[in-house]
Amino acid sequence: MKKVILLIAVIVFSLGCQPKKQTLLDEIKKNEQALQAKYRQGIVDTLIIQKLLAHYKKFTENYPEDTLCPRIYYNMARLYVQVKKPQEAEFILTQFEKKYPDHSLLPEVLFFRGFIEENELKDLTSAQNTYTRFLTKFPTHPYADQVRASIQYLGYEPDKILELTQKESKAQ
Repeated sequence: MKKVILLIAVIVFSLGCQPKKQTLLDEIKKNEQALQAKYRQGIVDTLIIQKLLAHYKKFTENYPEDTLCPRIYYNMARLYVQVKKPQEAEFILTQFEKKYPDHSLLPEVLFFRGFIEENELKDLTSAQNTYTRFLTKFPTHPYADQVRASIQYLGYEPDKILELTQKESKAQ
């Protein structure tokens, strides 16, 4: 009898969690669509971004094993950059790399993390380390040439990079 009651309790609890999860996913989808609509109008709506970040955080905390979490972490990092919080973005991407070292999004995560470290945080040493890790793990990835160029021109101002690449083009 105790086993039956326990089984019923587990089933009721499981069923009770599903609507909450689905409601949260519905809120995420609704806010993502609203944000995309604003982007198409040329508007960055920080209120929607803050709501979305809160929903993303809640989802990753409540459902850490869900297969949607890697994409949500990546999306969170992108939104943090938009609201001028690159430290938070870099932290999220670091967590992604630790939690999902074999995920198919890892090349994009490493590339984006290096970009943030280089351009937003101005931490050239960390950027070089991240870019080097990228090349070690993904030497033939479509972004590999861009990562090599990022390492080559690390720390240069955009005008100087343009000047150097024009000189290289003429020399070839």
